[in-house]
Amino acid sequence: MSGEAGSPTGDREGDDRHISPTSEDKRETTFSGPTVKDVEELIPNSSPMRETESPDPQSPPVGVTESSGPQSPPVGGAGVEDGGAKEEEMEEKIPKIPLGTIPTPHDSMNPYLPGLPVTVMVTANTSRASRGLFLLSLEHGPFSWSVSKYYRDFLYLRTDLAPLRDRLRIHSRGRGRHGRYLPHLFSIEDVNPRRAIRVRNQMPKVQRFMNAVLSDRQLRVHPSTLKFLEISRISFVEDLGSKRREGPITKRSGGHSRVTNCLGCTACCVCKCSVWRQRWFILKDSFVAYIRTDMKTIAGVVLFDEGMEVETGVLNTRLRLGLKITTPSRELLVKCNSQRALREWNEALQAAMATTGKEWVKPKRFNSFAPVRESCSLTWFVDGDGYMSAVAHALLAAKDEIFITDWMMSPHVYLQRHAPLAEQWRLDSILLQKAREGVRVYIQLYKETEVAKIKFIDLGSRFNHQFLNHPNITILRHPEHIHTGVYLWAHHEKIVVIDQTIAFVGGIDLCFGRWDNASHCLVDKAEQHESVSPDLIETSMTDGQSNSEGAVEATRCRVRTWTGKDYYNPFIKDFIELHEPLHDQLNREEHPRMPWHDIAACLYGPPARDVARHFIQRFNFTKHEQQHGNTVPFLLPRQTFTDSELQEMQYLFKSHNHLPSTSNATVQVLRSASKWSVGLRTEHSILNAYINAIENAEHFIYIENQFFISSLIKEDVRNGIAEAVRKRIVKAYRQKKVFRVIIVMPLKPSFEGEIGTTGGALLAAVMHWNYRTISRGEDSLIGKLIHADEIPINEIGKFISVYGLRTYDLLNEKPITEIVYIHSKCMIVDDRLTIIGSANVNDRSMLGERDSEMAIVVQDYDMVESVMNNQPFKAGRFSHTLRCHLFKEHLGLLEVQSKKSRPEVSVKDPACDQFYLYTWMKTAERNTEIFEEVFGGKIVPTDKVLNFHQLKTYRENTGVISRSVERALMLLEQTQGTLVSMPLRFLEEEDLLPDLWCGEHYAPQSLFT
Repeated sequence: MSGEAGSPTGDREGDDRHISPTSEDKRETTFSGPTVKDVEELIPNSSPMRETESPDPQSPPVGVTESSGPQSPPVGGAGVEDGGAKEEEMEEKIPKIPLGTIPTPHDSMNPYLPGLPVTVMVTANTSRASRGLFLLSLEHGPFSWSVSKYYRDFLYLRTDLAPLRDRLRIHSRGRGRHGRYLPHLFSIEDVNPRRAIRVRNQMPKVQRFMNAVLSDRQLRVHPSTLKFLEISRISFVEDLGSKRREGPITKRSGGHSRVTNCLGCTACCVCKCSVWRQRWFILKDSFVAYIRTDMKTIAGVVLFDEGMEVETGVLNTRLRLGLKITTPSRELLVKCNSQRALREWNEALQAAMATTGKEWVKPKRFNSFAPVRESCSLTWFVDGDGYMSAVAHALLAAKDEIFITDWMMSPHVYLQRHAPLAEQWRLDSILLQKAREGVRVYIQLYKETEVAKIKFIDLGSRFNHQFLNHPNITILRHPEHIHTGVYLWAHHEKIVVIDQTIAFVGGIDLCFGRWDNASHCLVDKAEQHESVSPDLIETSMTDGQSNSEGAVEATRCRVRTWTGKDYYNPFIKDFIELHEPLHDQLNREEHPRMPWHDIAACLYGPPARDVARHFIQRFNFTKHEQQHGNTVPFLLPRQTFTDSELQEMQYLFKSHNHLPSTSNATVQVLRSASKWSVGLRTEHSILNAYINAIENAEHFIYIENQFFISSLIKEDVRNGIAEAVRKRIVKAYRQKKVFRVIIVMPLKPSFEGEIGTTGGALLAAVMHWNYRTISRGEDSLIGKLIHADEIPINEIGKFISVYGLRTYDLLNEKPITEIVYIHSKCMIVDDRLTIIGSANVNDRSMLGERDSEMAIVVQDYDMVESVMNNQPFKAGRFSHTLRCHLFKEHLGLLEVQSKKSRPEVSVKDPACDQFYLYTWMKTAERNTEIFEEVFGGKIVPTDKVLNFHQLKTYRENTGVISRSVERALMLLEQTQGTLVSMPLRFLEEEDLLPDLWCGEHYAPQSLFT
């Protein structure tokens, strides 16, 4: 180990020149690694505050029992037991130090695994460059590592341990022959450190000395011993990977930007003009961390990433003993105290990059940050009901840590509905319960601008930060708009990660308005069930009595499915006053809610670790940028799963009461990220995956998305998704092959106001860009197919069609209607490949340099028998079952949608004419006609309106419902599902962009696209 010059236990090599500390360093030159007395927890949140526990100052150190006594192993590498456990017992079960249970700062610094021996074998270092060195090969449970030392280093260690040894001898006097055995530290002759030592002659002495040190429970946790053996508090922490190199290094401050010379200075002045400080460096399987000596906490983490380089030498580092680690997010410059230390650190880093870190360093498919994972298990969710229930159960199963990031989060949202004791299923109740149990909760939220809060929507990030107040809950809001200059872009990811083992990814925020099921009710049915939740009480009890405090005794009472602001319709009023979450903002007797349709997925194992790695990277970047100091810790990624751990993953499915949609799929985690959001170069792997999947589609493409804004070169809309769709359709047309593209998107964006009014300017602007992409203008998708590719207009519908969703319900015994808002971000190709995530089809989500996003691409290898264009076909289980469920829901074929008898319809074959033309398309057309006939002018948008004058006249049409409710109900009973045609001609004679007197007119175009 490369010790610090002048340190009591440093290498102090006579042949190696030392770097003299600068004036900034002199006060730190006595750094001796982790100490017993004052080293605080080095792993972030490794010692969570548990309200049910308190430290016991009289407890023995971890891994050493009061009755454990030292054993003197024979010379030649015998083991030293830590706690007196027997070897056969250790073989049966290897104890671990979980990430969340490392000893707290007031405990002794005992990093060893309890009950396991530390074995050491002393041999001669055979390397030509390392003559005169002893090689210590150490093993401790599943960890093994080696340390090279000169003979004089053992002398210095003996000197450091002598005072403690003498104190132990004094305290043991008077105990007699049965007193505590204290190992004898043999006397080593006074040897001139500069004189050559015959290594082989001293090996027996060194072996006995190390056995003696490791036999005593107090000597082995001495700071000098821990530094000598390159051990820190996180050396043997479960899941952080194998034990690689550790030790003190002098680090240049900063490093988040390139090293530049001072004005008028030469390159060689870098060591004089920079601030250098001692740090304890730790190399793990896929990251480097360093510990701040004065604060005793982790001061930085550098994750291995594509393009990572390690360089040494004057030409590369401007330092004779310099070492530079370069990643896309960081340039870390350090200097060692000897040539040997420099060589060993370089070799250790190169070895890690070539083995355990290789998957992160090498280029990956779609230029993603994450590698492709084989044989993965995962589950899909449609709508918020099943998703939120699964998230709730996963949160309750958390043992160490919970990661959550959302565009919007509501602590008062109920993750499970229609259940007794409903308060226990509220998000804040679950998070606070886990925090009290000692689980650390980390939440990252998008920090909305003050202008957006006033004019558009309040996301409640400040309320979350104030309301979820617990020492074990950490909330970061980002970006700091003034500091970063980021005003237009948002963090749009929706992620929940449990113990870096289970991850939820998709389009569903844990907030109000998102919980829904396939029924997509417009009103709150107030179903009957037992509950003791006062927040859910809608009427007075009918079968019981309340006590004087108003608490409800266990009786049957009417409860709300959507409580307070969860009853949501943004067309009438978007979120306001979120500090009063349980107060309604809509009149339930007059207005329907807006149903919410969404898609998400649950990942298990390695891809879940990849999602967690992204969260950690973004969290650490935000912490550094906002300079939170010690109030917010750095997070560390866990190692990848071993084969045995992967075989044990199946129990997770059973514990959450649902089976995987597939257990044999290739999964890759994708993202949109850039310098402002994660501190990295721009990544748009989601866009790359979309285009690649479209180009390689063989039979059909099914897209559900909140927006469809793409490929408008003249307007600088750069993502090429629509252009890729056009090229694939042209290819199929020229080859005279059947090929279908189905796009399902909202009938209108979810912004407050009405089209054609000043308050609806934002709504109209986004509609403009959707229409502009799909059908308006010769350079739109359909325009190019007709004019540039010369496909007859009556043939276009055979290749591509666009749809929305609409439903109806009864409010005060009168039919009402509202659109079903499609918030999904999903594409299914050939029933074999699926992309699910948070990314919309627009430049904001796809370019990477704007909104931050997360998605997964799933390719099935678990095949099922199916049909494609009337031919036998092998479909992937995950993609096929998801697509069939979506089609059944939209066509009203699910059992939960049993308002009326369901026709016998097969959705297996999405490409054949019988289904595509005569079932799917005809159902949408028939449903559209019925809704327009029944509700008249309330059905907006519609193809019956081409300009604002017609819109005014059209709204005067009251429809059948104004004349006969019975007739209206009879017609509505004839609808099948919620599928309707997208009115692509709506207001086609008007310019929907904001007028000059609208504030939205002066907003940059990129805000909408």
